[in-house]
Formats: sequence, structure tokens, C-alpha cells
Amino acid sequence: MKKIIAELEERGFKKEAAILRQILAYGYSLLKFKGTDNEIKALREWLDSLRLSYGKAPKGLKEEFKWLQFLQRQFDVAKEYNIPVNVNNIKAVLSRWNKSTIDKIQNALSGTNKETELRLKNATYINNSLLNTSKFKELAKKLDNFINNLKGFHAKALKKPLTVHFVKKSVLKSKAKYKSDKDEIYIRPDYIKISDNYGSFSYILVHELGHRYLKLFGKSLKTNFSYPEWYTTPYSKKQTMSEEEPFAELFALSHWASKYTEYKEKINKFIKILK
Repeated sequence: MKKIIAELEERGFKKEAAILRQILAYGYSLLKFKGTDNEIKALREWLDSLRLSYGKAPKGLKEEFKWLQFLQRQFDVAKEYNIPVNVNNIKAVLSRWNKSTIDKIQNALSGTNKETELRLKNATYINNSLLNTSKFKELAKKLDNFINNLKGFHAKALKKPLTVHFVKKSVLKSKAKYKSDKDEIYIRPDYIKISDNYGSFSYILVHELGHRYLKLFGKSLKTNFSYPEWYTTPYSKKQTMSEEEPFAELFALSHWASKYTEYKEKINKFIKILK
């Protein structure tokens, strides 16, 4: 990573170089981990800066990747059960590492590999799947072209920069998912097929953007869409913790309003509210 930072500075990308330098400093600081609140926060931010959505370890990183996933689980368990992070478990892992370990991890997972990231007009696409570079770029461009056609309140869900991760089946059971805490969309490229049919990836993508719309603008909505009066498709009736599926389904259906005539009345009411 030091080489990458030097190249960025030489090319005049000082802001980007500073960000990577800060991430590197975070990594090195973990080698002196004692378990303070600031150190726990630094570890969480460092883990968030890495690409840990790989289904398996990148080449040459098998052992380190296993322990990175272990560290990530400490935070997942703490959040799920509302308990403190297990500091002793973290210390046991970090005490094994040195600066060369941090360098090795960040060179492979910090997101500096241009072959795994593509910034297009409407989103940044990150490849953590089995797709080769050529196929990844092809699919990312197709998705970006589709997103570019969104108008009105559908396009409003793209008001902030969007990040889309391509991940493996082993990482994501569903076809796609909006990660509210990270404000990112995860998708399985093995399922991507651009079409207007119900359940196609373009439909599912708009559905996930519906979840993002609620994240960005939900507080301004005066209507509660979780009630049965807003149910449409069978999936809209799915019970989830967020109770957002009726809204997300209508968000997608309304993009092809003339196609789904069986839900015409509810779609029209939905459009009227969001316009």
C-alpha cells in the first residue's frame, strides 16, 4: 500500500493518498490494541474499510482472512445480543500480527485494486464475486445504463452516491440486499439478467433502491406502508424486521406501472403520495 500511496501523491491525488495513509495508520495502531473505546472504534472502522464480502480468502491470504472474519464476528455478535465486544478475543488475534501482516491484508483487501472497482456515472461497482474482470465490467455497465433511465422519485434514490457490491452465493442467500447500515447494495451476479419481468434483476434492483429511498427520505413520508392495504405481490407480505417490503415492492412496481395492471389502484395511490 505504501507504493500505491506514493504513486497517488506523485500523480497529484493528495486527498486519495491521505485517506489511504489514514487507513494504513489505523491498521498499524491495532498492533498496540489494549481494548479502549477508541481502539475498538478504530478496529471497527478499519474492518469496514476492507473488502470482507469475499466468499473465500484472496490468494495468499487464507490464514489472515480467517482471523479477519473472526474479528468481524466479534462485532456482529455484540450487536445481535447487545453486549460488549469481546476484547480478549480481539487481543488474542492482534497479538499474532505485525506491520507486514497489516500491509499484506490492506494490499489485498483495501479496495485499491482497480480491477475490482469500477466507477461509472450512477454508481461505483465492486467485484467480490467469481466474475472475471471483463464480465464484471460488462455487467456493471449494463446495470449503470439501466439505472440511468430511472426518473422522478425513483431517481431520487440515487441522490447520494451509490455503491453496488457483486458477491458470491456463499455470502448472500437472497438475490440482492440493501445494507442499510452501510448504505450499499449487495447483489449476486450469477442471477443478473436485465429485463422488465417481475423478479428479474432490474426489478429486484429497483426494489432494493426502494429500501434506500426509505433510508434517505422515509422520515418525510406521512404514510405508513406496512399495513395490509398496501400489499400487492406475495413478497410484499413477507414479514421482516423493517416492515418495508410493501413499500419496496410498490417502488419497483410503479417503475413499470402500465405493466402491472392488477395493482393499478394501489400503484396510482403510491405514485401520488411520492410525487
